[in-house]
Amino acid sequence: MAKDKLTFCVFGAGRIGKLHARNVAAHPRARVKYIVDPVSKAAAELAQQIGARTAPDPATALADPEIDAVVVASSTNTHVDLLTGSAPMGQALLCEKPIDLDIKRVNRCLADLKKHRVPVAIGFNRRFDPTNRALQAAIRKGEVGEVELVVITSRDPGPPPLEYIKVSGGLFRDMMIHDFDLARWLLGAEPVEVAAKASCRVDPKIARAGDVDSAMVILKTRGGALCQKAVRLAIEERHLRSDTDPEQIAFELLGIVLASHNHRRLLGDKEARKRALTAFDELIARHAAPARPRLRAASR
Repeated sequence: MAKDKLTFCVFGAGRIGKLHARNVAAHPRARVKYIVDPVSKAAAELAQQIGARTAPDPATALADPEIDAVVVASSTNTHVDLLTGSAPMGQALLCEKPIDLDIKRVNRCLADLKKHRVPVAIGFNRRFDPTNRALQAAIRKGEVGEVELVVITSRDPGPPPLEYIKVSGGLFRDMMIHDFDLARWLLGAEPVEVAAKASCRVDPKIARAGDVDSAMVILKTRGGALCQKAVRLAIEERHLRSDTDPEQIAFELLGIVLASHNHRRLLGDKEARKRALTAFDELIARHAAPARPRLRAASR
């Protein structure tokens, strides 16, 4: 008899662990049985919020025969051990990126996982975004012609906590890793050349923590297709100076508005596009009114 609900164990009660746990708990065909985190208070608070319980250690939770699936959303240095500990139990796995900061450990982990017939997914969520899926489908069907140039722009609403930055592995492996995955998926080919530049322009504390907050990368495939990626940890109104070229500000804001509305399938959705452009108007009315008529025409 099929089970009414899949039973999950979630490792990690930090910001991404909370997101995954709440999403699973909200699904009508799933439930979270365990929250596991070395910070017992954080684990207990999250467990109480979603009707789960805590486990004293990973082994206790993984040994429970009721567990069908595991979400690994703990700190990066724990991912490999949790993956290789869960797979022999036959539990389906969703692991947040990256698997590890050491590629040799990643390769050993993948070799170990292949010994077990369990589904394993890494948290590259952009492949499941409706707009990205529509774009990728259009590319594969030949509706947009041969892909020669791909431009990806990513902006976080604000930097993560400094303590997280210190252990994240850096902007390239923690944030831009999503763009690397998206580029490979859209291009349908692996890059053979890469050039990268980065700096710290948002917050000097990030630089003192050994990281960067702004970066640009160019990828080239064997067939000659190019992908340019620009990533920044934050773009907020407080970062827009009054002496900045209003057209430059407007183009930045347009990109933010369109990206923030991507879940509304802007491709082919005239109403969603209209709402996005209305929001765009509201932003540039404050920051770049002189450029509005020409930019609105260009955005269409």
